[in-house]
Amino acid sequence: GESKTCRAFLTQCEIHFELQPSSFPTERSRVDYVISLLSGQARVWGTGEWARDAEICYNYKDFARELIRIFDPLLPGREATRQLMTLNQNNRRATD
Repeated sequence: GESKTCRAFLTQCEIHFELQPSSFPTERSRVDYVISLLSGQARVWGTGEWARDAEICYNYKDFARELIRIFDPLLPGREATRQLMTLNQNNRRATD
């Protein structure tokens, strides 16, 4: 879905977990549920992580944190600036 709805989507999932705890007895079952509801690029990413049995698929909070980091950054401008500042060319930082 749209990146602006990522946090709201995760909140809805967490409410669902709270209302039906017996349906989600493990961290993995929570992550599996979230992945099954993803769409677009988030679904491609999530199913890729699931297929490679990534460690984050066994911890809901880690998975949610990574999903937010990739698809719903709090301050996209700051994140872009941080990434630009770490770029290297010929062993020199972009800021040199």
